[in-house]
Amino acid sequence: VLTVWMVSLLICILPLCGWGTYATTSWGCFMDCTSSYILFLFIVYSLCFFLLLVLSIPLIYQLLCSDEQLHLYDDYHQITRGYFSPGSPP
Repeated sequence: VLTVWMVSLLICILPLCGWGTYATTSWGCFMDCTSSYILFLFIVYSLCFFLLLVLSIPLIYQLLCSDEQLHLYDDYHQITRGYFSPGSPP
């Protein structure tokens, strides 16, 4: 978490160090579109998105294609078989 925070802080400080400029608009300060900083941000965010996607593929496969039975609580199995006492909520 600390590493992600430091990297994002460094990326945000780059325009203050002279790379890229902020343009004042009626909505606030945005990056100047002619700067290469915008391309850098696009590349960084794209890499993060694709890394997240690649790392999630094994988990998605495991969740959707697993042959393991769900480990449900015994109470659930008793309720589905009709083994619950009268007067108690199912």
